[in-house]
Amino acid sequence: MKKNNNETTRTSPGKTAHQKQVWADLGLLLTAMIWGTGFVFSKQAVTEMDPMALMATRFTIAFIISAVVFRKHLVNMKPGLVKSGVIIGVLLLLAYSLQMVGLQYIGAGKQAFLTGTYVVIVPFMFWAVKNKRPDSWNFLSAFIMLGGMACLSLTPGQGLFSNVNAGDIFTIVCAFFFAAQILANGIYAKDYDPIALTVIQLGVASVGSILWCLFAGTPFTGISAEGWLSALYLGVFSSFLCALLQTVCQKYTTPTHAAILMCLETVFGSLASYVFLHEQFTQIMIFGFALIFIAIIISETKLSFLRPGGKDKMILPVEANPDIGGDHGADH
Repeated sequence: MKKNNNETTRTSPGKTAHQKQVWADLGLLLTAMIWGTGFVFSKQAVTEMDPMALMATRFTIAFIISAVVFRKHLVNMKPGLVKSGVIIGVLLLLAYSLQMVGLQYIGAGKQAFLTGTYVVIVPFMFWAVKNKRPDSWNFLSAFIMLGGMACLSLTPGQGLFSNVNAGDIFTIVCAFFFAAQILANGIYAKDYDPIALTVIQLGVASVGSILWCLFAGTPFTGISAEGWLSALYLGVFSSFLCALLQTVCQKYTTPTHAAILMCLETVFGSLASYVFLHEQFTQIMIFGFALIFIAIIISETKLSFLRPGGKDKMILPVEANPDIGGDHGADH
């Protein structure tokens, strides 16, 4: 039977929504991959650059691109917005400073998982700030996380804490600052434009890093092309492109999908460090990685995806809007 020429083929709304979710999930998977590989690029960069020089380069690139792309959000900024952005920016600066210093002493794969513990820390920090007690899932994830961290601190035959050095300490402290930054971002984003907040915090991190380099006399010389390319990758891809992907993709997928996919940052970080940096992991370390990953999944999803009829909801202590500077994942 010949079709009427006026007849048009229409895509069902359900199919369109499903296609959008598939592409959104793929976008978030790409985001996790970029964040994960960011640990490798950071490790390569800090072997040639001072950590604060890397910070200054990375955040200046991210700030300039963000300020240009989102310039309309920076019109008529209120004093409260600027003050909030500065507070979040200082926390971001401290978190990344500690992370980059710590990366000088430990492998990128190990740091990926230790940094990821900030997800578990956030509910307990929210408890301290807002007096809202974490639920049983948060306590379970914290218990599992501590078990994973204990495994990472072990050297077979030498006992607990035998595999701990300055890099581990710096990274664990940096996870607390990342948790504080996420918490502050979630609180202030309720009152102000989250995109404007993000651009301001990137600017604060950029200016703070530059000032540190100027006062400390940090050199920017003797850096190879690979070092500069690593810094460029972190600024353009980890800090800016991932922000765009995360902001857009989270609108078209479920919170649980988003949580699980973005948690894969830690896995990709370890895999990338194994493939590109040839880092070696003991069996007890791999077990520790697995425990931390499980703790992150539990904290983010409450395992709602396993419960029949369970709501597809990611329960967070604050309705935190992910920061453009990346780093729901924090490679980063």
